[in-house]
Amino acid sequence: MSATYEIIPIVRRSRIEPGETAEIEIFIAGSGDVESAKLQALHTQEDLIDEEEPGEMVYSVDFAEGDDGCPELVMGEDALREKDIDKWGTMAFVTEAIFYTPSEADSSEPVQMNDHDLEFQPIVGEAAHEGNPPLLLRLRTKDSAHPGDYKIPFILTYGEQETPLQSTATVEIHVKSWVERHRKVLEILAIAGTMAIVITSIISLLAVV
Repeated sequence: MSATYEIIPIVRRSRIEPGETAEIEIFIAGSGDVESAKLQALHTQEDLIDEEEPGEMVYSVDFAEGDDGCPELVMGEDALREKDIDKWGTMAFVTEAIFYTPSEADSSEPVQMNDHDLEFQPIVGEAAHEGNPPLLLRLRTKDSAHPGDYKIPFILTYGEQETPLQSTATVEIHVKSWVERHRKVLEILAIAGTMAIVITSIISLLAVV
């Protein structure tokens, strides 16, 4: 079966303050057999990323050795592991488990790769597992991150070595400016200033009368 997949990154909170951590959930949707796959996240933003602790990629899908010595699909909390990322970008090899289809709803049941008895089956990479996306990219921002919009491109390369395929997507993160971060306080001060002017005008008018 020919493979067709799309990378789907979703920003949990698109507007952040300098110094906060941006979190991007990553899903992979589609169908077909995959020989291997890799994922690139190009967050090469010197004005954005904390160079000392740029963040990590969190995985919630993996294989573990079963009681019979054979690989067993593990999802959710039991599969969670983190890998530190580089400040210039992230290269992640995508586990084959993401492209598997559980033969039963219970994750403890055996899984198989794209059962040909069914046209399109849900795959592991299309859903969260115990509240965890298949992949989660955490980007720590600088305390001095410049305000503005930052685009983070994602590139999924998959298929066979001889004929690789690609899917691309971009998310946008907005770092709030000083004015945006203190908007409520500024609005309150503006209202208070307006009221003070009105009250002063009334007092002045009464004094004249």
